[in-house]
Amino acid sequence: MFNKSGEKIKGLSYVLFLFGIIAAMIEGAAYGSESESFLLGILIAALLVLASWISALLLYALGNVVDDIENIREGLYTLVMKNKQEEASPAQVDPAGRDDSSKTE
Repeated sequence: MFNKSGEKIKGLSYVLFLFGIIAAMIEGAAYGSESESFLLGILIAALLVLASWISALLLYALGNVVDDIENIREGLYTLVMKNKQEEASPAQVDPAGRDDSSKTE
């Protein structure tokens, strides 16, 4: 349920954007037909579509941030595990800085 939450947030932003556009068109048509000014209904619909687009854009950006954080966490986990493996079996290094792991004792 909580895996790949960034992708789910991005998908939700698409759904909310489409819902916002449909609601804006219905609201604009309803307002334009009830009043004498049809242009005011079109203006209201346009502003509602813009608001829907901005909110979907912000929600999509949040999904990207969540994806990026998950990628960073996975990368850090890999790096830490690799570092722990290297600490568990360190190579023999002489004081001059040359790798002496090929020498046998």
